Amino acid sequence: MRLSSIGSLNIFGLKVRTAYPEWAALKNIPPPPLIVDVGVAYGTPVLYAMFKDAELLLIEPLPVFHAHIEQKILTKRNARLIKCAAGAAKGAAEITVEKADPLRSSMLERSALTKMPQEKSIVTIDVDRLDNILSDVEIPAGSILKIDTEGFEMEVLKGADNVLNKFTYVIAEASVMKRFEDSYKFPELINEMRERGFKMKNMLAAPVDKNGLIRVCDLLFEAQP
Repeated sequence: MRLSSIGSLNIFGLKVRTAYPEWAALKNIPPPPLIVDVGVAYGTPVLYAMFKDAELLLIEPLPVFHAHIEQKILTKRNARLIKCAAGAAKGAAEITVEKADPLRSSMLERSALTKMPQEKSIVTIDVDRLDNILSDVEIPAGSILKIDTEGFEMEVLKGADNVLNKFTYVIAEASVMKRFEDSYKFPELINEMRERGFKMKNMLAAPVDKNGLIRVCDLLFEAQP
């Protein structure tokens, strides 16, 4: 995401300064040995570029993105791709893919706020818990978990009961406004992370739409001792 400077926001009594340029606050954390990227799409270039020596474990279910990942990321980094989605339970699920903009693909129905009259297709994908996906993965101290799943972030967390506390940092895209039906509310995600032992450390990006509203933001959480 790219944002304009918008000063600071108050969230639950915490004054959170937004970073400019995008994700600049990550410069203040130690380089992670491992980045697990859930919901890769075309990748997260600013994150990968900032930590060039980190191993990448990329979790992406949609075939429309796999060729790009294999050709543009796997050939240039110590990285591997897992072709499934992360969720609360193992199984199969349907995801709505917007053909004009696959980045908007989601397993949830879009709300009136974000629904657009675009051509769509339904794709069946494999889903598994992060606990299972990462069961054989060594997660060293200082590692980052990044979650960007178009409103499905809470379901990803529900499937990470055993592995979440192995990460030092979590970067999560968070819906500030109602972007999807049957998705979480912004405070619920913050409270869930707090109950899991993570404190919100910074807001990395908060793009403003044409109406001056923040619909979504990227948050950095840090595990508490």
